[in-house]
Amino acid sequence: MSTEDLSLTDTIQEIAEQQRVYWNSPEGDKWVNNQAVLDRMFVPMTEILLEKSNVKAGEKILDIGCGAGTTTGLLAHKVGARGEVLGVDISTALLVAARAQIKENHVQFIEGDAGTVQLPMRDADLIFSRFGVMFFADPAQTFSHLRKYLKPSGRLCFVCWGARQDNPWFGAPYDVITSRLGELEPPPPRAPGPMALARTDYIQEILKAAKFDNIIIETQDVDLISREGPEHTAEFMMSFGPGARVLSKFDVDNETKQLLSNDLAERLKTFMVEDGLRVPARLHFVRATNPR
Repeated sequence: MSTEDLSLTDTIQEIAEQQRVYWNSPEGDKWVNNQAVLDRMFVPMTEILLEKSNVKAGEKILDIGCGAGTTTGLLAHKVGARGEVLGVDISTALLVAARAQIKENHVQFIEGDAGTVQLPMRDADLIFSRFGVMFFADPAQTFSHLRKYLKPSGRLCFVCWGARQDNPWFGAPYDVITSRLGELEPPPPRAPGPMALARTDYIQEILKAAKFDNIIIETQDVDLISREGPEHTAEFMMSFGPGARVLSKFDVDNETKQLLSNDLAERLKTFMVEDGLRVPARLHFVRATNPR
């Protein structure tokens, strides 16, 4: 192995460790506390993803980045007692919540990095993920590793975010914060994070490298649904979610945080509807198959 290869391996391992630490930190715990809010927001894309996954009774499914188990439970209902669903996540806290929520005998959960974890399920019919694949330290290697657990002709189906400029949920807080506090140095290209798979050519590249066939990427505009008004939603975005990640790069006092939250609330008023907010999102729904 060359010095360059060793350096790349070290970088990948470092990124993987950073993800493990984040998802098992107090920041990761916020995902548990806000899961109900996120589940309501994600209803439209979850329904689309389930439809595209074409889940059948009796199937065996891997739910990657299963979080607190909401999608795992929906999949378990679709496959029925003759099927099996295995939820995989890197966060201890989220899996504790998942196990408390989902108790069906045909459901299991396992903690681990999707790129290295050894799974008890073999010959799965489907690998499924709702926003769980953008954080892989080495996407091509991780998809290749997961493909080993699919049966020949087995399916892959996931949804991921498009570009930041097409997703106000991420773009609005970024613009508000940087307009007042200054621009940030852009992250390394394709760095793990919500926008890591924003480019469809990159998705094609990594899935081909992982030896998947019949790759189909459908980009759709779907609304994120919030029952709260713009002020409450802005505070949510600044304390958790996309705004919090950007804000963590700056040292700001509470007065500045409130000022930024007020700015963001003004922007969010654009998306007000009778029952709350509908924030447009551009998403990639991706399907592929394991070669026969």
